[in-house]
Amino acid sequence: MDRKLAEEAMKIIGQATKPLTDLDNLSMQIEDKSEQLAFRQLLAPAMMAFGYDMVAHICRQYPDLDPDKPKN
Repeated sequence: MDRKLAEEAMKIIGQATKPLTDLDNLSMQIEDKSEQLAFRQLLAPAMMAFGYDMVAHICRQYPDLDPDKPKN
């Protein structure tokens, strides 16, 4: 992937993780603990894919795009 595409992908990933975080927070309000667990288990792979796997894939090629890396 060229840098321009990597930068755009990181931007989109950042936008996509907000609703996933919102769903995660919302799931904590499910009173039935077994239903809460089931919902969170369904949500976890999406959060992992966007929040870690895709970011890690891009950052292996472009370490400076890592959102957790301190900016100088």
